[in-house]
Amino acid sequence: KVAGDTFETTVGKTFTVALDANATTGYTWSQTIKDASVVAYVDNVYVAEARDPEVVGGGGTDTFTFKAVGTGTTTITLTYARPWESVPPAQTRTITITVK
Repeated sequence: KVAGDTFETTVGKTFTVALDANATTGYTWSQTIKDASVVAYVDNVYVAEARDPEVVGGGGTDTFTFKAVGTGTTTITLTYARPWESVPPAQTRTITITVK
């Protein structure tokens, strides 16, 4: 699991990035990989927090899974935005991945 802004791994390994999210607000995380020959996108799963059924609009965790497919260094940029709005994302996270 990636916790900081840099991560090192080896070819063939999968790794995850977990981000706080709230699907009920219309905001979603999306990912962009700068060099797909180094890292490949695998999957994305959103899990809402277990809450009292009376509470509406609770948050959760968006988890992205990636796989190291080649040696080198690349970046993954994750943006949190409403897809229909043409304004800058509410949040952006860039992670530098080095694959050996």
